[in-house]
Amino acid sequence: QSWLRVIGGGGNYGQYVGNLSFGGPINDAWAASFTGQVTNKDGQYVNRLTGRKRGKEESIAARTRVVFTPNDTFKATFIASYSD
Repeated sequence: QSWLRVIGGGGNYGQYVGNLSFGGPINDAWAASFTGQVTNKDGQYVNRLTGRKRGKEESIAARTRVVFTPNDTFKATFIASYSD
């Protein structure tokens, strides 16, 4: 069964979040999925001396999974992740 999921949101101080996920079978033996997320928040505090915002948050993350199942007795899962 294949799927696609997209989620987004936002909030105060320039906050936003985006999620993307999709995957499913490639053929009888292979399946794969991907998930990614981006978040941002501009900062909620201002340094009165410099005028710059503090508390800024940014992140990005991704994960890919590939599953190989050639028969009923063997299954191998390969996962790669990234975050920053």
